[in-house]
Amino acid sequence: APYKTSQFRFATNWYRGDRISIHGLRISSSGGDSIDFGPGPPPMTNVKDVVLDDHLRQGMSICSGVVNFTVENTVMSNTGGHAPACGLDIEFDHMDAVTKNVSFRNVSFINNSNCGVSISPSAMVYDPARKMYDHPNRLELTFEDIFVVDNRGQGHACGEDMAGVQLTNMPPALQVASLSL
Repeated sequence: APYKTSQFRFATNWYRGDRISIHGLRISSSGGDSIDFGPGPPPMTNVKDVVLDDHLRQGMSICSGVVNFTVENTVMSNTGGHAPACGLDIEFDHMDAVTKNVSFRNVSFINNSNCGVSISPSAMVYDPARKMYDHPNRLELTFEDIFVVDNRGQGHACGEDMAGVQLTNMPPALQVASLSL
């Protein structure tokens, strides 16, 4: 039978673990996300020297929060076919998610159908009791020496209220006034 694409067909999906290292891989042409960090992601993760190319939905998704998480010397390229179609997408699926001590160093986002990087804090945590979005002290990201080129959407898509995000040696296209530097 022919391969059926779906946004939920991950090349790799990480739910639980301890001290996960993903090094020296080339992951290509999945029917969804290349690497997905789902519910209960590992408490310490390192992704290094990895190429994530030609995926239907995302190069990498962080949907349930991560802590002590580093991505280095990595390329996320040529995603497209199902929204959001970004190199990297960061958003939360549940109220308890926390993204802290997260670093992206020497990472390239190239030729993605939408943004190179999508960060959506306002879509992250909805508190139905207070009828508002809330993410205090839940988002600590650092982007350093990032290369963003030839993405069909803007190089980045950052939601409002980006407190906790730091950019170092970033191309001007990725820096936006609402980010806390």
